[in-house]
Formats: sequence, C-alpha cells, structure tokens
Amino acid sequence: MCAVERRRRLIRPTTMVESMPPGQLDAWGVGPDDELVQGLPLFHVHGLVVGLFGLLRAGGAVRLLPRFSPDAVGEAMEAGGTLMYGVPT
Repeated sequence: MCAVERRRRLIRPTTMVESMPPGQLDAWGVGPDDELVQGLPLFHVHGLVVGLFGLLRAGGAVRLLPRFSPDAVGEAMEAGGTLMYGVPT
C-alpha cells in the first residue's frame, strides 16, 4: 500500500487546541482590536489554529480571503487589517 493510500488521522483533544495560541498571541500583543487578514489555507495548522482560532480566542476579527494573492492582501490590510501571517516557500 503506498503512502497516499494509507491515511492516518490524529484526533487531538480540544484542550490541546485551546492551549496552543495564547502564548504566541500574548508574545505578539494580539488582542480584540486586531483584524487578521487570513490568506493561509485552513488545512494548515498555522492557518487554522494560530490564525483563525487564535484571533477569535483573543477577541479579534478575521477576514478570510478565498485564496492568497498579494493584491487581495494589500487591499485587506489597507481596509483595516492589522495582522497577516505568511509561510515562506
């Protein structure tokens, strides 16, 4: 059986997800006045847990982009976004 056929699923308790973002958010000073411009895919742990869950937990807002585009990110930042995460490739 090849690696693509062998799917593995990891079930994490909600306490693990809840415990991940606060340390980073506190270190970065993220709070309820922030708006994340989210262009990362939500299947990626950083895009989902730190990005989406983290900002919502901090009381901030999240503006979801349908896909990453430099122009869309720039427009969203000019429209009030205060934070944007990127993953170098």
